[in-house]
Amino acid sequence: MRVMTTIKKVAILRPSALGDLVVALPALEAIRAAYPGAEIVYLGRPWHKKFFQERPLVDRVEVVPQYPGVGEDVSCVPDLRAVDDFFERMRGEAFDLALQMYGGGEHSNPFLLMLEAKQTAGFCSRGAQPLDLVMPHVYLQNETVRCLELTTLLGAKATTYSPRIRATPAEKREASLVYRQSRPFAIIHPGASDLRRRWHPEGFSRVADALAARGLDVCITGVEQEHAIASAVTSGMNFPAENLAGKLSLGALIGLISNASILVANDTGPLHLAHALQTPSVGLYAAGSVGPWAPLERTANAVVVARTMDCPRCGMRFTLTEPMRARADCDHSFSFVRDITEDAVIAAVDEMLQRGETARAPDEHDTMTECTSAGIQKPQKTR
Repeated sequence: MRVMTTIKKVAILRPSALGDLVVALPALEAIRAAYPGAEIVYLGRPWHKKFFQERPLVDRVEVVPQYPGVGEDVSCVPDLRAVDDFFERMRGEAFDLALQMYGGGEHSNPFLLMLEAKQTAGFCSRGAQPLDLVMPHVYLQNETVRCLELTTLLGAKATTYSPRIRATPAEKREASLVYRQSRPFAIIHPGASDLRRRWHPEGFSRVADALAARGLDVCITGVEQEHAIASAVTSGMNFPAENLAGKLSLGALIGLISNASILVANDTGPLHLAHALQTPSVGLYAAGSVGPWAPLERTANAVVVARTMDCPRCGMRFTLTEPMRARADCDHSFSFVRDITEDAVIAAVDEMLQRGETARAPDEHDTMTECTSAGIQKPQKTR
């Protein structure tokens, strides 16, 4: 089946977390370029509205209600009235095309079909309900490339293979209200939504001290629920650091990362933001996730990979077809990145710092001008 020739309204289903949104930005750009006159409606989460407010890749965001397996855990109990109201409104939109960009389709494909769009397209794993146009969903593929490959079903052409955003003036002002920069600074982000992707706080403490010893102030970031982790990092340091866990809105986080000299983090949302903002970064990855989630480029991004592959309780292999997928006999309550050494991370930090301004050159003027005018000093090259 071929894609329709006249597309006036498109729905994109991806109610994802922050990192998942960032890696899909090149695909959203390709869709926008393919249908410049169409209204593009993003079906996502409430915070997506703020993100897209000044980034015109989509025209508006419709918030997906709590629904099992679509933006929520499969065990969630939906508000049936809210779900019915949502689908009634979405069917009234009369979408020409509905695009499923949220997983293999076990739950998201039936959800998409209830929109009753004229044509559907999306990922489809084995056993999932098929759509009009399908792209096989296999785990071992870079997520940015996966999303771009899906857009080829629509005849779209990639305009970039790397996510790129700029911090807006408002986001930079938000950051300056939370953290008043006086010197070049580094960001440590020790949290992650999944324990299996989380390195130990003691390691982050040593890395933070190494950054401070190299002349950088240090900020520790995280959501409110990660305040204890951030506190463990600061309390384990010999140098002072600013604990910003729970204090940053998404906009302030974007503004802060855009002005940092370097970010060190687990494989999670702020790390992907650093990639998109072209802020030098060091990312800590489990062996099974480096292929799908690490950036395609290495100019400003160092990747440190763990060697742990198997669960010590059930022997599940953390890679290939069943990454991070818990079995009934194993709760996986341990870290798959625990064997990364502090020396390896510090060596990667030094490599990124030595590249200095060269790694930031492409967007330096655009990302720094507003911060300078707001009274925030531009970071200097660290020796």
